[in-house]
Formats: sequence, C-alpha cells, structure tokens
Amino acid sequence: MRKHVAFASSLTALSLQILGKSCFALQTYPLVDQQSTQILISQTEQNRIAVVGDRIQQVFGGEGSFDVQSDEEGGQIFLRLSSGSSFGENQSFSSKPITITMITESGLTQDLKLISKPIESQSILFKPHSLPLEEHNQVPSQLQIITTLMKEVVRGGSLKGYIKSRLTQPDRILSKDLKLELLALYKGEAFEARIYTLENQGNCPILLKEQNLALQRDVALHLSKGTLRPQEKTKLYIISRQRRTS
Repeated sequence: MRKHVAFASSLTALSLQILGKSCFALQTYPLVDQQSTQILISQTEQNRIAVVGDRIQQVFGGEGSFDVQSDEEGGQIFLRLSSGSSFGENQSFSSKPITITMITESGLTQDLKLISKPIESQSILFKPHSLPLEEHNQVPSQLQIITTLMKEVVRGGSLKGYIKSRLTQPDRILSKDLKLELLALYKGEAFEARIYTLENQGNCPILLKEQNLALQRDVALHLSKGTLRPQEKTKLYIISRQRRTS
C-alpha cells in the first residue's frame, strides 16, 4: 500500500488489532460522501474503523485528543483517546465529543462525531452507499474473516484452508509465573491460528489481559478466563498474520 496518510496526532506502526474477550463490539453504518456520522467509541480501549471495499487514507482533526495506529495492509485505523482527552483535572472522564474527518483512497469524505463512553472496544464498519448490498455479502471484510476464524478455533471447528503445523521455537515470553504451552498451530495463506494453555505456577492470582500477551503481528486474542488462581489453567487463542518470507 502506498503510504500517504496525514494524521493530526502521531502515526505509529500497528501493534495490536482485535483485543477483548469477544473481540470488538461491531457497529455498521452507511458511508455517504460528504456526510456526517455520529459514532460511539470506547473511552479507554482501542477502537477500530474500517471501510468495506476501500481503504482509509487520511484522517484530520482532533489534534492531541487521540492516538491512531494504521494497518498498512488492511487500510483500517485503530483509534484510542489520549489521556488528555479522556480525563479532566479531577481524573473524571469528559463526555465532550471529538470531530474528525476521514478520507478514503477512492476519495470519499466522511465527518465523524466521536461520542466516548466507558464501554468495551468498538469496531466501526462503514459500507459505501454506492456498493450494492449483494457485493457486501459476497466479499467478506478482513474483520469478518478474522472474527469467523477466531470463532472456529475457539469452538474446535474445521479450519478449511489451514494446515496443522509444528512450532519450531517459542514465539513469546511471559512472566516467570505463567507457563505457556502450545497445543495447536494452524497455518493459512494470510493468517495463523494458535491454541495455548496458560498455567499460573505462582502463589498469587494473576489478572490476564489480552493486550499484555500480544505481539506486533497478532490481530486477535481470546482468553477463556480473565483471572487465574494459583495452579489454575486456561486456554489462550491467538490469530496472527502470516510471517512474510523474502
């Protein structure tokens, strides 16, 4: 993808994509050129914004009020409110809306009025008004592909197009009290799916958070339990982008 993105706040390499026990909560809106849309976002978590059949190229506005990460491959962005915009001097959340302007590669412009609430991560998916409904149904978005794959991995379904493989070396290091054991690795054309067991080998309960377990190429994580008591185990499911080979 040609890199031509102008952000009011700093642009950094994408490190995390889908986070949260049920991934992102999905909102879907029509995208009508030169129109304005009011959307609900999380005050504290990362929020995904994507356009079906198009790529977000530029975002303007809200200087200093949010941080943005860009997915160069998928053409989507991940927005999180900065601490200065989320908290006042008394450390209480501010409900003042933020307005930004989004421009896609095809030239569509959309003004977004961001209403922040203390809710889970949100995924905002725009469908251009000019695209016929049947085209949306026939061409799944990257979000739909990842979400469907995660559901199949968690429920132990058949992963068509994926080959069960062996992990030749550990891919992440956790704390000394957390034992990580790989149960299965499935490789596809674009993504990999892993199933691990996590065991608390310490003497105190451990609070688990997906974002603390993720690597840069991970796009989705799911934990069966959020807290592990001493000697207790849980399963960790991870969807990652395939490693690029030169």
